[in-house]
Amino acid sequence: MIKVSSKVKIYEVNGGDPVPPELDTMTITSHWKRDVLVVLELPNSRNTWTVSRRDLEAAIQNATNSNRHG
Repeated sequence: MIKVSSKVKIYEVNGGDPVPPELDTMTITSHWKRDVLVVLELPNSRNTWTVSRRDLEAAIQNATNSNRHG
């Protein structure tokens, strides 16, 4: 399987604190074996987090719908 990575800009820390330039990007990478999983990498962390692609997509959809009925 080919490794695919995408960079996602981080706009806030702790709800509004400025983000230093060296910490302003997280990486989402394809899982080495399973295409239903993705790997999240945050700057300055020694850890990575493997999560379900569908769960992450659903969480993003749910979070962005929160203000539609308010």
